[in-house]
Amino acid sequence: MQLLTAEAEGVVSQDIDRLMEIWHQDGVVTDANHTPDNPSDDRVWSGIAAIRERYVNEIFPSAPSAVTHPDVELTLEGNTATVLSTTTIGIDHAPAGDRWTLVKEGSRWLITSLTFNLEAQ
Repeated sequence: MQLLTAEAEGVVSQDIDRLMEIWHQDGVVTDANHTPDNPSDDRVWSGIAAIRERYVNEIFPSAPSAVTHPDVELTLEGNTATVLSTTTIGIDHAPAGDRWTLVKEGSRWLITSLTFNLEAQ
């Protein structure tokens, strides 16, 4: 939860340095486009540079005043974790729409992936 909270705070404060510290260098962000069973229409940002560009060019301009994860399901397996979350960004609410993967490297946990817009429409 600390990573999700840190990511949310970094988005609201537009603190790109903090955000880059919590992402794995080989991280991946995927927009499932509300069709979780059809990867052909996904939009993908691979690697830390692409993730940085996504925050700066797509997330920060909307200037969200709040980001929360009111419902979270965590599965921990050794040095990896999967988190399914409901996310609320401003007035947008995505019930069970996000899947995060995390890895523990040394004493630190890092985000390795985020797949969002998983809820079918």
